[in-house]
Amino acid sequence: MKTVSYFPSSEPEAPTWIDVVVPDYEVKQTGGEHSIVIPGGYEFQENGRPTVPTFKLFYNYPKGYQIQDVVLEYRSPPVTVPGVNIPNSIIELPTTGWLLPPPETGNHEWWPDMEYEWDVLKSPEGTTLALTLYPLFYNPETQEVKFHREYGFAVEYAVSSVEITGIATDNPVYG
Repeated sequence: MKTVSYFPSSEPEAPTWIDVVVPDYEVKQTGGEHSIVIPGGYEFQENGRPTVPTFKLFYNYPKGYQIQDVVLEYRSPPVTVPGVNIPNSIIELPTTGWLLPPPETGNHEWWPDMEYEWDVLKSPEGTTLALTLYPLFYNPETQEVKFHREYGFAVEYAVSSVEITGIATDNPVYG
């Protein structure tokens, strides 16, 4: 098993399985409201929704590897904490001072409504898998937090040895 942090790796191997252990979150209280952060993490804000922490990691794959899919295969059972009051985000446009409208009414249970996202960043040296986890969920109705600390992902990729080694044109300038 390989534990991966939010620091990019430069290992030459191309794993098909990635284990992630999210650092424990920290709670800060101001008045009757709480803010939650994950060391090394980021904030996820959507206007009118509670601000929750995210955790990102980047994993480098060698040149020629094309990530096809990243599937969540394992997530540890949640630790549930009651009595947390996370305020909703209020996003103001900096140039106008206008407030963004709140989201349409809908499901007000657990937020956020996704477990993870992944993206691929390509460069001439290789491919970087960018994985964003949403390990903490908040229910404003019950003021409960659910936190998942451990994750296991299956990574599917294809390997290609095709590359462009040169290019030439028949004219120096085209109209």
